[in-house]
Amino acid sequence: MRNSKSSRSSNPPKGESFSTALMVGGAIAGAGLVVGGAIVGAILAWRAFRAMSNRSHDDETDQGNKNVRLMVIILEGANLDQAPQEITWKPPYNGWCKVNSDASLSPGHRAGLGFLIRDEHSNFLAGAAFRVELDTISNLELIAAAEGLNRAVELGFQRVWLELDSLTVVECIKKWIEKEGKVSSNTPPIQIQIHMSRIKANVSKLKGWKISHIHREGNEPANFLASHNLKMGVMEIKANAIPRRLQQAIDSDKRGVPQLRR
Repeated sequence: MRNSKSSRSSNPPKGESFSTALMVGGAIAGAGLVVGGAIVGAILAWRAFRAMSNRSHDDETDQGNKNVRLMVIILEGANLDQAPQEITWKPPYNGWCKVNSDASLSPGHRAGLGFLIRDEHSNFLAGAAFRVELDTISNLELIAAAEGLNRAVELGFQRVWLELDSLTVVECIKKWIEKEGKVSSNTPPIQIQIHMSRIKANVSKLKGWKISHIHREGNEPANFLASHNLKMGVMEIKANAIPRRLQQAIDSDKRGVPQLRR
């Protein structure tokens, strides 16, 4: 005859298993917010509950230990220190203007380019949105930067800060500006040199020059322009006719609202 006391101690009440699963599952769900979102945490919590409620009498202790070890591994593997990074757009220095540019690929073998120019008070000065033929994203980012800088020079600005969300293109422009016309074995293709030369020619006209990288989350206004649904051609954005979504993004930058990068 089975000892009832032993049976009770090895097979906890269903309510206890459920409470335990919720407690541990909640911890896993919290970790899930970091490692992959609440859905991951919820799935892990559900699996923990199922494992606890469906285990057999014979393998109760062994399965319980396995569940605990699994939970420990999951919680230790979650990078709890890696919180979302706050990305905040910064206005240019006094007397400077800032050009933010971006490029995007779209269905139908077309691509979009966009740039906007703002002053030290974060006010919109000028901008444009383009539709061009499909190209590599790096080439498109370079073209957008060249167009934005060119427009700033045309408007008479003497100190220009160029910013885009392609670190590769930022580094390439820096190297091209610094090389002073020297030809090396890694000289880029002619179509790239054309746009690089445009940038370098405009930089030579300036009294102040800076280029920087910003993560995509902090480049929302330029991203909006690059993704704007246009036909082939160019659309100039006027300060008195800014699209609503663009104005919202500009206002958010002006208030210094950080954007989260996960």
